[in-house]
Amino acid sequence: MKRIIIVFIYFLSSGCAVSSLERDQKLNFQTLNNVDRNLTWYEGVWFDCESQLVSGMFSPLVPLPPIIPAFWMDSSSSKISIDRPSDENYLTGFRITSKSGKVIFEHDVLNHEHLKLGMNLPYSCRDLDQTNLVLKFENKSSGENVFVTKTLIYESGEMRFGWGYLSA
Repeated sequence: MKRIIIVFIYFLSSGCAVSSLERDQKLNFQTLNNVDRNLTWYEGVWFDCESQLVSGMFSPLVPLPPIIPAFWMDSSSSKISIDRPSDENYLTGFRITSKSGKVIFEHDVLNHEHLKLGMNLPYSCRDLDQTNLVLKFENKSSGENVFVTKTLIYESGEMRFGWGYLSA
């Protein structure tokens, strides 16, 4: 009996098994063509959304099914990424507006030959559902400003099961 307790304590102190159930998330740009389809990027702009942890479980030896709900652990931020060579137009700024037209985020200091930018936004991907992304372009030759507006559509993706071992 003493050996069993010692072995059990050893396993507990050496690590534990972790299992999780996660849901993928993404933001699409709604386009209005002949066929209504969604794009995950537009003009070198896309959003990075973290997976949402749905449930999880810790156990000393063997990964058990993730039955402890963790829906409150949804990420409260997202990331906008821009990787765009400037052809005839510079991307000079962008803003995110609500359905009512109120500006909820704005960034206006972009003007580079090849723009690479990653910026954390204080909103989750779910919060950005049905908002508008307004891209401001400046024509190189004429200096004229052009605005392109795309509606952001939140999409909840597939569920993924994961497991691993944590060690001390």
